[in-house]
Amino acid sequence: MIGLYSLGLWLPQIVKNFGVSIMQTGLLTAIPGLVGALAMVYWTRHSDATGERKWHMIIPSVLGGIALAASASTASPPVSFIFLTIAGGCIYAALPSFWPLPTAMLSGAAAAGGIALINALGNLGGFVGPFFVGWMKDFTGAFAGGLYGLAGFMMLSGLIVLILGHDTRLERASAPVHEAP
Repeated sequence: MIGLYSLGLWLPQIVKNFGVSIMQTGLLTAIPGLVGALAMVYWTRHSDATGERKWHMIIPSVLGGIALAASASTASPPVSFIFLTIAGGCIYAALPSFWPLPTAMLSGAAAAGGIALINALGNLGGFVGPFFVGWMKDFTGAFAGGLYGLAGFMMLSGLIVLILGHDTRLERASAPVHEAP
């Protein structure tokens, strides 16, 4: 959620700093969201088809973090924008692959409490991420520090899921079974 909200809030300012017009900023800012929508549909369908969740969350999280860091480290606006677009696609691809994991680690009331805690922390991340990027922009005068921080948060989320893992039996047990009449 840190990456989603931060990129959503700050992307227009980052793109505007590339030296483009307001109209171009609006049009360019739409591209990562469009790529994200396509990536989300493709990646979640692939996750459903393979029945695999953990790596479908880890891979885009890590790749999104790498793309954010690469965007921050290049001086070329077109190259930076390409990396921001990749990061946007990865952020949108990772989120829906994450949500089946809590029920694959917890069951019953623990699952409900765990999902509520995750949602609360995610909403807190929706404040922390954009605030952090803004603070780094004010502190350094550039967006690079904030993008590096977002890259770290993205990679950290992948690492946490890797460490925690999940029980695929619980995941499959929580899915309703529909039989043909």
